[in-house]
Amino acid sequence: MKKNIDEIAKQQRIVLYDGKCKLCNSWVKLIIRHDKAQQIQLAAVQNSIGKALLNWAGLPEEEIHTLVLIDHGKVSIRSAAILRVMAYLPFPWRACAALRLFPRPIGDFFYDAVAKRRYQIFGQYNQVNALQADHPHRFLS
Repeated sequence: MKKNIDEIAKQQRIVLYDGKCKLCNSWVKLIIRHDKAQQIQLAAVQNSIGKALLNWAGLPEEEIHTLVLIDHGKVSIRSAAILRVMAYLPFPWRACAALRLFPRPIGDFFYDAVAKRRYQIFGQYNQVNALQADHPHRFLS
């Protein structure tokens, strides 16, 4: 499986997200709704491929408090991941990618403030929420 994960990570654009987090699920729904070119695949960090990709990226499998983008082998986390994903979506979402011009520590400060309190603010599901895919290969499992 190691070789397979390495190939997946280097050949695809994947967003890893917390499948129990209601805010994260809303983010995934936004991606599904607006990524008509089907450029981004998705994996919950709670499933086996999500955990394997976290491990591949050198991130902890448990207590992950960030969105992760693996873009053809390049790993982005926190605010950088969100803004890079926005760059792949159509206007007006793509325009949000211009926020990358702000210093990353500022973006990460706000990202962390929400990420650490996301369950208290937005709630969580008891188990990984099953989302509807817009095409058969959207979710990695």
